[in-house]
Amino acid sequence: MIQSRSDQDRFTAERVARTRPKTYRAIVLLLADPDATVMHIAKRHRVSEHTVRAIREREAVAIAERKQRLMSIFANVAEIASERMEELAGKANLRDAGTTAGIATDKLLALTGDVSTTVRHLHSFDLSDDDIIAFAVQRSHQLAAQERAKAAVVEVPALTDAEQAPSANTRNRNPRKH
Repeated sequence: MIQSRSDQDRFTAERVARTRPKTYRAIVLLLADPDATVMHIAKRHRVSEHTVRAIREREAVAIAERKQRLMSIFANVAEIASERMEELAGKANLRDAGTTAGIATDKLLALTGDVSTTVRHLHSFDLSDDDIIAFAVQRSHQLAAQERAKAAVVEVPALTDAEQAPSANTRNRNPRKH
């Protein structure tokens, strides 16, 4: 008899819980992290994505409780860091307190699932082969012009009057003796 999909998932989660309890607990903890993805967790713990999803389904209550505890912790940290930031206004550690408050607030918002406050800043450049070639040609012309400018500038020091007129000793001296 072929097992149904939910039976297979349950079996997978139960097998990992039985054979690899530390891995199972680590997966449950990571599933509470708002930034962790199923694929990331699966790769990190060398299990299939189906296994991670099965554990998530099986431990939904425990994961929700952990998220609640994390939300409480991050809310407290955000509040304490914000108060500290207010105390340190104008002092050297303001940056550190601000960073801490920002991280705690970000984690709190991520745990609440408020995606409207999440800002993703991505840089994307769609360069064609023609764009790259045009840039290379332009840069080549710039470098060639710079080299020509360097080669064209030759500084020759001016000769002093003493260097221009030969001295009396050198005019009368004959290197050969007769």
